[in-house]
Amino acid sequence: MNEKKQHIIDVGLALFSQKGYHATSIQEIANEAGISKGSFYLYFESKEDFIATAFEFFHEQLSERLHEFSGEELAPRDLLAKQITSIMTYMLPYKHVIIMYMRENISIGEKMDALITKVNTQNFHWLQNSIQQIYGQKVKAFQFDAIILLEGIIQSYFKSLVMGILKWM
Repeated sequence: MNEKKQHIIDVGLALFSQKGYHATSIQEIANEAGISKGSFYLYFESKEDFIATAFEFFHEQLSERLHEFSGEELAPRDLLAKQITSIMTYMLPYKHVIIMYMRENISIGEKMDALITKVNTQNFHWLQNSIQQIYGQKVKAFQFDAIILLEGIIQSYFKSLVMGILKWM
């Protein structure tokens, strides 16, 4: 992603977190980013495309965090712990955007639906692989339950961090 597009995303997400998704106009994003409204449309088809692109970029950054330890010789349990820590550390500066997304009813359309399905599938496979690496064949009969439990624990922990209930590092 080029720097200008990334700048527009950063500005737009900051405005969304301040004013809310629905209360922020494309014109406001363009003004704050120092571009014309027409230039905004050179990068994004619509406000929905903008938020979907931002979400996709955010997901790509999180995926990179999962692979940043691939060169290290770590026990599977230690690898999973480092991956979770890296993801949480990356996401916390965006907690204002995450809170805004959780509070507002944002209808984004088919592109976002497909992206969320892709993200959920990738997360499932990451957790499945991590659990298999840690426990081997003995977890096979309980693998689905273990994935659901681990995902729930991670989500609850992160929600507690985002809402300020827990402090990180």
